[in-house]
Amino acid sequence: MAQRHSGHARAAADFYTEEPWVPEWLFAHEPFNGPVLDPACGIGTIPLAALRARLNCWGSDLHDRGYGDVGIDWLKDAGHFWSPPSFDNVVCNPPHGRPLAQRFVEHALARVPGPAPAKAGGKVAMLLPLQWVAAPGRADWLLATPLVRVWVIARRINFLANGIAIAPRQGKERADPSAHHAWYIWQAGAAHDPRLLLMREPGNLAGAAS
Repeated sequence: MAQRHSGHARAAADFYTEEPWVPEWLFAHEPFNGPVLDPACGIGTIPLAALRARLNCWGSDLHDRGYGDVGIDWLKDAGHFWSPPSFDNVVCNPPHGRPLAQRFVEHALARVPGPAPAKAGGKVAMLLPLQWVAAPGRADWLLATPLVRVWVIARRINFLANGIAIAPRQGKERADPSAHHAWYIWQAGAAHDPRLLLMREPGNLAGAAS
């Protein structure tokens, strides 16, 4: 995924890893029923957080980052995880090169199960920049998707670039992230009626989804 840090070269293959608290906040605020797949798992931050939240979770990645099943192209491999699907939800920090993030969402929505008697449809959760919704033409596409929530993260994320903490610029004690991010939540079979919510540090979950 992408993050703007002025003065730093872009990570190879868009390899930016979120801090562990980012998926931990997600699983504390947003309920998931059934197994979870992260198809761009990197070093395993999301699957490990899911396991700590007592969810079954699998991870895969096109590149070998030291975790999960590697060499699997989520957008091309048609049978590794889904013949039939072995997951109900997709949670991911996707690559942000245009139009990869949108393709990740579309691919996930086509593969999570729809609603069944006494069971809601599977969820797709993607970590994306808050301004992602404002890209030209994206609004029309979003209106046709079952987007149900946008969790605005009330803390900026210090991403690891190529698995290494981004060094602060000269005269700074730490690298200052310049972008705000959100967890975008889609649910198969749901109506497009998104709510904008503020995601704060767990401990005050008054706004948690039900």
